[in-house]
Amino acid sequence: MGDIDGDYDTDFIYSQNGFTFVARNQLVDSSKDEVKHALENGLHAEEAAPEADPDGDGLNNLEEYLFGGSLVRGDSRADLLPTLSIDRTGKTFSLDAALRDSIADRFCVEVSDDLTNWQKVDWSSEPLTPIDSDFSALEVDVDPSEIFQSNGKAFIRWCIED
Repeated sequence: MGDIDGDYDTDFIYSQNGFTFVARNQLVDSSKDEVKHALENGLHAEEAAPEADPDGDGLNNLEEYLFGGSLVRGDSRADLLPTLSIDRTGKTFSLDAALRDSIADRFCVEVSDDLTNWQKVDWSSEPLTPIDSDFSALEVDVDPSEIFQSNGKAFIRWCIED
């Protein structure tokens, strides 16, 4: 027995009639950056899954990794999350976030005028401003009049793609 795949969970090895069999634990994909980060911070097996929230603070491991929160201390701060502001004229949404550089390309912004049909905002031309060696700041401005129909409603949300 041992930890063949590096996910800090025991994998089983046994031999029978001269053949060796390996049963690997497939609870987590230890090839993903956010899972490696969780394993390096002492989480094991299903605790290290991107959707898990082992510290119970309301942010899953993937969100904590992307925004720089603690995976093991339930102390996630509201200032870690992207913030949304609307300019004084009500014409522009501005979404600000600090993102981990290694997976910033998985961060997405979506807009809708009915909360059912969401469109991705192309922010690839927005410059990332370095904060430190691991994180950069992103500001995405969205003009609702260019995207939405004339029903007077505009919604914006952020997401993380797999």
